[in-house]
Amino acid sequence: MSVGLAFIPGLLATDLVPYLRRQSSKLYPMCHGWKHVNYGSSDNPSEFGANRPQPAARLDAVRALETFRQHFP
Repeated sequence: MSVGLAFIPGLLATDLVPYLRRQSSKLYPMCHGWKHVNYGSSDNPSEFGANRPQPAARLDAVRALETFRQHFP
């Protein structure tokens, strides 16, 4: 059984990646946003919410997925 562990790819400490890969039978890495920046309000925080221009949100989503896949293929 593995535990899901959410990672913020834009803030990932790359020296931690080898350890996490070795723990793959225990930990299941999950992509969680890009840099966890709030583009919403304090009442309704959101990194990819409707208030953010779609091209900027898309660019960050692509960066997040590419970086995540680089470290956790």
